[in-house]
Amino acid sequence: MKIDRSVFNIYLCALSLVWSGCSSSKDPDKNAKTAIRFHIEARNLDDRTAAVPIYRKSPMRMFVQKEPILNESHISSAKVVEDLEGGGFSIELHFIRHAAWIIERASVDNKGHHLAIYAEFGQARWLAAPLMVKPISAGTLVFTPDATRKEAERIVKGLNNVASKLTTYEKW
Repeated sequence: MKIDRSVFNIYLCALSLVWSGCSSSKDPDKNAKTAIRFHIEARNLDDRTAAVPIYRKSPMRMFVQKEPILNESHISSAKVVEDLEGGGFSIELHFIRHAAWIIERASVDNKGHHLAIYAEFGQARWLAAPLMVKPISAGTLVFTPDATRKEAERIVKGLNNVASKLTTYEKW
């Protein structure tokens, strides 16, 4: 059986229109993934540290350890939460049990230092550097990101997508 090329091309065009129409109605962030890294502030620059800019509007240079203490594989869930006092929003992260112990230990050992948070979510930038004044306990970290609400929601969705794909044996 022979098929005329023009008929075949019309069929392909129609199929591609249907396919693209179906996919355009999908949530563009449905399969989004976010990478996130947590670095401890360092007091001086050497071969194990790097100078990084934190905050876009008025950047502050900070020395951080190059090696992150945690990453996205250590997060069990994330959400955007309302900041009732300031009227803004924050990102709340919940860590797996092992990571909760690591971040609590790091916050105790590095009291008075910043925890620099770097993310890749379609963009790559330093999101925040909260000062560790007390232990980060119970496996939860809440911080105000240098991001719009839409970006924060994109970050959270990407982190939750990564968390759902990971087969971790320990969740809170």
